[in-house]
Amino acid sequence: MFPFLKSNSYIIVKMFVNQIGITVFGLVLAMATSQNEKLLLLTSIFSILFYLFLLYTMSWEAGISDKIRVDAGRMQAQPYKYFLLSFIANILNLVLGILAVFGYMLIDKSADIWLEPEWAVNLYSICNAIARFIQGMYLGAVQYFTPNNPISLILIAFPAIIVCGFGYLIGLRGYSIRSIFGIKAGSPKENSENSKNKE
Repeated sequence: MFPFLKSNSYIIVKMFVNQIGITVFGLVLAMATSQNEKLLLLTSIFSILFYLFLLYTMSWEAGISDKIRVDAGRMQAQPYKYFLLSFIANILNLVLGILAVFGYMLIDKSADIWLEPEWAVNLYSICNAIARFIQGMYLGAVQYFTPNNPISLILIAFPAIIVCGFGYLIGLRGYSIRSIFGIKAGSPKENSENSKNKE
């Protein structure tokens, strides 16, 4: 396991850096639209899609690159490699979400203001704040759909894991999103010429 982490540490760091970069972008948009709930949601959705697009592109390109090595016999295929790498890159997000849920479950909610037990309130508050901050692209969506449900802090880590894993897998098998939907790659001129030849 350690050699695997060592040889892929750059990819893990790159995934986390992408997250932080889009987080800053998402937080700026969130601050600019915080007075309008629906606009906040729209900017959050845009930030999430942009983030997932970056991750998909990075993972797909890695899959295409590894396909060449696999076909040449220079490396063994690892279809689920990017599922694992993205999971590792998202460990901090998952741990914060799990701790927030754990603290939330132990808080005495019988009073209007949550005060007891103090350590559980602090655990929930701190983990909730950090998780929302470092995943700022999801801030508007979480605030709109599940503002008081800490389980969402766990769930928002999974889109990145799924997109990275499938992006790499698609690339490793020599496909692309366009080819899956039957859209041919190439310039408009080439596509036009191909259409004429078929006629």
